[in-house]
Amino acid sequence: MFTNTRASYLASLFLSSLALSANASKLVVFGNSLSDVWNKINFVDSHFAVPYFFGRYASGPVWNEYLTHFNNYTLINYAVGGALSNNTFINDIVGTNITLPSAMDQISMFQDVFSPLYTNKTDLKSDIAVVEIGGNDIFYSSALVLNNTVNPETFAKNMVDNIMSSANKLVDFGYVNIIVAQIPNLATSPFSKSLTVQQRDFLSALVVYANKLIAEKVASLDTTLQNSSGWAKVLELFDLFQLIVDESDITKALNITVLDKECYVTNEAEDKLLSSCDNPDNHLYIDLYHPETRPHSLIGALASEMLGNSSFSLNKESTLYLISKYNISDFGYSKNALFTSTSNSTGFLNIKEFNITSSKSNAKSIASGTNPSSKISGSSMKLKPVTFGLVAFVFSLVLL
Repeated sequence: MFTNTRASYLASLFLSSLALSANASKLVVFGNSLSDVWNKINFVDSHFAVPYFFGRYASGPVWNEYLTHFNNYTLINYAVGGALSNNTFINDIVGTNITLPSAMDQISMFQDVFSPLYTNKTDLKSDIAVVEIGGNDIFYSSALVLNNTVNPETFAKNMVDNIMSSANKLVDFGYVNIIVAQIPNLATSPFSKSLTVQQRDFLSALVVYANKLIAEKVASLDTTLQNSSGWAKVLELFDLFQLIVDESDITKALNITVLDKECYVTNEAEDKLLSSCDNPDNHLYIDLYHPETRPHSLIGALASEMLGNSSFSLNKESTLYLISKYNISDFGYSKNALFTSTSNSTGFLNIKEFNITSSKSNAKSIASGTNPSSKISGSSMKLKPVTFGLVAFVFSLVLL
C-alpha cells in the first residue's frame, strides 16, 4: 500500500464540481491498465519512467473517460493497472504471487461500498457496467502457452469463464446493461517485436479464439438480459486496432504516422527513460504496451456509437465515419476537448468521474445523485507499473 498521506490524498482523484443528475446514467468500469484512472497507486508503491497523464497509462484521458464525455455519463472507475481476470488462475499457472485486485476483486470492493446504498435495484436499470480484462492474463502466461506447458485452448476457455464470471457477478448485483471488451491484439503492440513471427501469429490466434468465446457468451447473456429490458454487448478492441494497423486511410485520418514503435523508450531493468518522441499524438502507442490518448478517444467513440446505433457495424468505412463524427482530431496530449484550463497541471477533466478512493468518500452522493461534498485533486507524480518487469521476465522465457 502506498503510505505517503499527501500522495494518497492527491491520488484519490477527480471529483467534478458539477452536480450529479439523479437521472444521468452511470458508467461503472472494472479492468486493467487500459481503463485505469489512477487506482493502482492505492495498491503498490512505485513510480513511472514514462510521463503518463495523472495515473492513466496514456498521454491523456483514457477510453472510458471519452465515452463519459460523449454520452454525459457519470464515471465510476475501479479498474487497476496490472489486474487479471482471476489472481488464483494465473498465480497457479505461472507460479507468481500477484495480489493486485483482479476484476472479480474490484467488483467485490465496489459491492462492499455500494450494496448498502442500492437497496432498490431499479436505480441501476439505466446504468452501464463494463468488464475490460484479460490482456495481462495472456501476458503473464504466454511463455507457458507458447512452449505448450499450458494447453492454449484450455487456457482460453478458463480465462473467458473468469471474465464472464465478473459479468455475471454484476448482473447478480442488479446491472442489466453490460459491456464486455474484447482482449486487444497484443501482437500488434511494439513489445511484440521481441517475438518471432511464429510467436506473434500464435498469440494473435489465441486472442482471436478467446474473443470468439467472449462473443458467444456475451450473445447468450444478451438474450437473458433482454428479459429484463437490458442488453449485453462486446466492445471490439481487437478488431478496431487491427483496422488501425491495416488501413492506411484510418491512420491518416487519425494523423498517426508511427504504428510499431513506442513514443517513450525506456530501460525497464534500470527504470530509466531513454528517449521520447516529439509528438505523442503521431504514435499509436505511448510505451511498449499501451495506446496513446487519441486511439483511446476512438475506442470511446466506438463504444458510444455501439450503444446509440443498433445497426452499427465496425469496418473501415464506419471507423472513418467515427473519426469524423466524433472529431477525434480534437483529442490529443496537449490540446484536448476534455481539458479544462487547469487539466495539464491538475489532471481535472471536464467530466464527472470518481475512482476507487473518491467513490468511497462520496458513495452516498453518487448513489443518490446529489452534489459531492468535496473536490479532490490529482498529482503529477509518476509511477512505475510493476507489470512491465514481470511481463518482460515471462517473455524472456519464450526467447531462451
